[in-house]
Amino acid sequence: MNCLVKKYNNFRKSRFITDIAIVVSGTAIAQIISIAFSPILTRLYGPEAFGILGVFVAMVAMITPLKSLSYTMAIVIPKSDNDARILVRLSIFIAIGIASLLALILWIFHTQVAHLFGLKTSSYYLMLIPIIVIFNSAEYSFSQWLIRKKQFRSISVTTIAHTALTNVAKTVVGVIFATAPVLIIINTIGQAFHAFLLWVNAKSSFLLDQTQKQISIERQSSSLKTIAYRYRDYPIYRAPQNFFHNTSQNIPVLLIAAFFGPVPAGYYALTKRVLKLPSTLISASVTKVLLPILAESAHNGINLRPLILKATAGLALIGLFPYGFLIAFGPSIFSFVFGVEWSMAGEYARWLSIWLFFMLVNGPCIQAIPLLGLQAQFLVYEVILIAVSTASLAFGAIILKSDIIAVALFSISGAILNIILLIWVFINSKDRLREDFR
Repeated sequence: MNCLVKKYNNFRKSRFITDIAIVVSGTAIAQIISIAFSPILTRLYGPEAFGILGVFVAMVAMITPLKSLSYTMAIVIPKSDNDARILVRLSIFIAIGIASLLALILWIFHTQVAHLFGLKTSSYYLMLIPIIVIFNSAEYSFSQWLIRKKQFRSISVTTIAHTALTNVAKTVVGVIFATAPVLIIINTIGQAFHAFLLWVNAKSSFLLDQTQKQISIERQSSSLKTIAYRYRDYPIYRAPQNFFHNTSQNIPVLLIAAFFGPVPAGYYALTKRVLKLPSTLISASVTKVLLPILAESAHNGINLRPLILKATAGLALIGLFPYGFLIAFGPSIFSFVFGVEWSMAGEYARWLSIWLFFMLVNGPCIQAIPLLGLQAQFLVYEVILIAVSTASLAFGAIILKSDIIAVALFSISGAILNIILLIWVFINSKDRLREDFR
């Protein structure tokens, strides 16, 4: 018996490493494509265009956590595939409703919103945000389904195709017409293309055959209500938590645009995009593979702390080199790679590296929070995080009137709060599990 258990554990370990390798390789290729095109795009479009795009992307990022009330984040968790299918449908239905309401609001107030953040020539392009909300919900839902089914190769291939298409389009069109609206429109088309590719890969396992349809058709409506109630902690706690989290992540570019204009906002937007490459490449890949393993362990009543600890320590070791290098040589690197006019972005990079390092290593802890039943407490944490980080940035901008100091204060406060979160999850990860896992 012990021999069988050992063989099973070895198989799981080897499968885990293989899955990480597949996701990492796909994400790495996608990031290499982005890195290769970035010096071209920064020279074509310039800081102002990137600043306007950064403000647009920040608005989308702040809204998207509410798009499906975070039911998408629960798709990996149920034992039953039928329950997971219902969560996918529920997520998309909610996203369509929220996008419709958002379209109405933006149609009335798009001019005021655009003027607030210096987007005077791009106000009507804000109407693309509701469309992106729907595509983003579909994209994330089908991605979570593929993660549930452990189809990591499909996720990698679609990520590469999406990244290649959008960067080629930005470059080709930018040679002729390099403006901020071009970047916004291409981003929207790229989002739709990515959602379509994920659906193509997910539909064979997602769609029911005729016999299964006949069995389940009568109970779909009641099941929708049952599943919505069972995972009610996601809209009650995780949706507002994600909203506050994304707001704390993206409010700097909005405040910098409001206080200092689109050019400094462009510096910040590019810096964050470049600095998040290690997080996207390593942390996102590891956590995608780790989440179904954590869920399976939770269903079996296994202590999650060792898994979380190993993943966190590994990410910390990996993140030390790239972020340490940027702290030391940020301005020189940005000036050489992206052009002399981007040297100031390197100063931003020095400070943001401190914050993003701890964001990187916190990936496993954040994935474990819903499994540990800590969503209510995590919501309180996010409220505190956004209050402290926004106050820090505003103090630097309004009182000290320096964009560099504002970014530095924002980064340091974010790093300290991420350390607190790390310690808190470790303390609670030994014996605690959400109610339906007990």
